[in-house]
Amino acid sequence: MTPSKLPNDLRQPWLVAAWPGMGHVGILAATYLLEHLGAERIGEIESQDYFDLSEVAVSGGLMQPPRRPRGVFYAWRDPQGKRDLVIFLSEAQPRTRGYALCEKLIGVALELGVTRVTTFASMASPVDPQAASRVYAMASDPATLAQFTAQGALPLEQGEISGLNGVLLVAAHAQGLPGLCLLGEFPYFAPTLPQPKAAASILRVFCAASGLEVDLAGLDRQAEFVEGRLTELLGELKQSARAHLVEHQPELVQPEPVATEQKQEAGIDPAVIAHVEALFAETERDRSKALELKALLDEHGLFKGYEDRFLDLFKRGE
Repeated sequence: MTPSKLPNDLRQPWLVAAWPGMGHVGILAATYLLEHLGAERIGEIESQDYFDLSEVAVSGGLMQPPRRPRGVFYAWRDPQGKRDLVIFLSEAQPRTRGYALCEKLIGVALELGVTRVTTFASMASPVDPQAASRVYAMASDPATLAQFTAQGALPLEQGEISGLNGVLLVAAHAQGLPGLCLLGEFPYFAPTLPQPKAAASILRVFCAASGLEVDLAGLDRQAEFVEGRLTELLGELKQSARAHLVEHQPELVQPEPVATEQKQEAGIDPAVIAHVEALFAETERDRSKALELKALLDEHGLFKGYEDRFLDLFKRGE
């Protein structure tokens, strides 16, 4: 950690940590928070202990000095003297030694007097771009969960949280610190686009629970712009998915009798069921196939029967 001397006058601070992920939701929310609060930089994690070199930059035929991802701590002091805030932003998650990094972060948090650890993450979902972004919560203890569900967050009933957004809470719990992950919902078909609506939803819940006052108008304006683009993109993707289904309809193969016996009795074409099963398998590996799968289920009136299985594809936060 640099610098070596940390502030020792923070008042019951909470730690917020964010890493790059789907929709850039966590980073968007945490960055907006620190910028609008005016948090000041207090130190940086020495990342060479956690990030190995996997590539070398080249310019004009010459190797460039290696640069490892940075992880920076910021602190905000509440002018009203109620609760301060520590924010940690990282440029990347390590491929290995993730738990070791989390242990280091919690060690710094304890030095700063942190009393609670929160991570901001995202949840891909088959939600319409124009719908409100729901916020899900996963906590290490019932009391922490109740504090945030009282502000509108929905408990994450089942599933998993990948990466350090979940692992950090394990490291915090091992040191007796309560932890919470807030996941902002966004349309599953656009995981690479920034999702400010989900980031704003997370901050509304977090600010309400923590007593912070942050003007989210700027994030809301970004969300309105992105919503329009996502609506256009969804229309284009649906049209493309339908065209793909028509183009590949003749390629359907007959399924195995055992797998289709029950559906065949219900009067459903076994070839359609085979296509559905194949697309489910593809979507497990590649979520971008979900629109094509949904179009196929809708075309044959099968979505109701497969709805739970379809939604299960998205029970994973990041």
